[in-house]
Amino acid sequence: MKLVRCRVQKSDDGLFEPDHRYIPVDEFHLWKYMMESKHGLAVDEPQVMLWVSQEEYDGHRDFYDRFPRLPVTRVSFLNPCEGLETLCPVTRYFATDNAGELTRLLVGHYKGTRVEEPDIVKKTGYCLVHVADEKQQESHVD
Repeated sequence: MKLVRCRVQKSDDGLFEPDHRYIPVDEFHLWKYMMESKHGLAVDEPQVMLWVSQEEYDGHRDFYDRFPRLPVTRVSFLNPCEGLETLCPVTRYFATDNAGELTRLLVGHYKGTRVEEPDIVKKTGYCLVHVADEKQQESHVD
């Protein structure tokens, strides 16, 4: 899965701490527009990365070990679609260190009038960082 890693921060002098987000490439421009126009956030430093699951990484470690990597967890669940009698998939990517806390916030955002918690599927993996030269390649991020 191709993701864009970008930095998000409050456009003015708000209390919002700058943070990194991981957004699927095909959703990035719309997401960026919404963050900037609707939520007043600045989105900068976009960088395209490849997310691979831990299983994929382990199966091709000789190849993937050549790239710096950031631990990123994919979080998925099904959410009732408002006004429709169906479920809609929700999938987000979070830095693994913050995945637990951000998953709780995400589910709370979608919970609405739902009575029960959704079945959440978490899959750990890595975002592989493209490097321009050999020197950068030596500094792996884990």
